[in-house]
Amino acid sequence: MLGVGCWAFFFSLALCLYGSARDNEPEVYYTAVNIWCADPRAIPTTNYHAGEIIPVGTKVTLKKMAGIHIVVATDDGKTYTILHMLKHSKIKLEEVFARLFTVHDVLAPGGAFHKFSKEEQKAVAEGTIYEGMTKTAVLMAYGYPPSHRTPDLDGKTWTYWRGRMRTVAVTFGDDGKVESVRGLPKPAPKKDTKR
Repeated sequence: MLGVGCWAFFFSLALCLYGSARDNEPEVYYTAVNIWCADPRAIPTTNYHAGEIIPVGTKVTLKKMAGIHIVVATDDGKTYTILHMLKHSKIKLEEVFARLFTVHDVLAPGGAFHKFSKEEQKAVAEGTIYEGMTKTAVLMAYGYPPSHRTPDLDGKTWTYWRGRMRTVAVTFGDDGKVESVRGLPKPAPKKDTKR
């Protein structure tokens, strides 16, 4: 017959094994902002607005987060690799992840998306910006501007990149809403992702 010490050992072992199995479960997140994707193998944190959009609220599984890479997969089996361009984003990899992904679906009832006006919701869905949008809606619609040109999100003007040489300048008024937008392209086509 097994003594109390042996039972305690086996109980502890079972707990450890259960914990390990849970640790190996895929980590599920949702995109917190629209993410532009010209090449799914290399999406720089410079946030170039080129290619298709991975829409806000897209369900993803975290595959890897190490070095300069964040690798996620969507339910349809597509894999996307985000490259941490430290000289442009100037924040840690974990902070980049926290800006791009969330454990809560922002599109779910009561989610952040539903706190916007109908016009802002439309702009977020289209991946565009218009005069009068709040900063929070701009972030969801267009993502975070790279810090090398926009070091402070409390600043009056945010600079986004359409490519290496073309920029979009978003200027906010004292009320925190978009006052003007310069260099805005036509809305990008949406990536067909199944939720």
